[in-house]
Amino acid sequence: MKIQIDSLGLPTLSKLIGKKSQLEMADGTLADLVACIVDRHRRQAGKILLDQEGQLDMAIQVMINDEGFLNSFSD
Repeated sequence: MKIQIDSLGLPTLSKLIGKKSQLEMADGTLADLVACIVDRHRRQAGKILLDQEGQLDMAIQVMINDEGFLNSFSD
C-alpha cells in the first residue's frame, strides 16, 4: 500500500524526507510506519521521531486521512 507522508511543522523531518513523500509498505501499524521511515533514513530520522525510550515522541502528531490524531504506538 502507498502511504502519503506530509511532514508539516517538522522542518528537520521535512529536510530529511521532503515535505511530501510516499512510502510503499505492507499493511501495518504506526510503529511499522515509523520503523520503515527510520530504516530508510537511518538514525537521523529516529532522533527526530523517537524519544529516549524508542517510543513516538509526544511532540509528534500523526493524522490519518485528515481525521483525528494518534500520539503513541498503542493508539
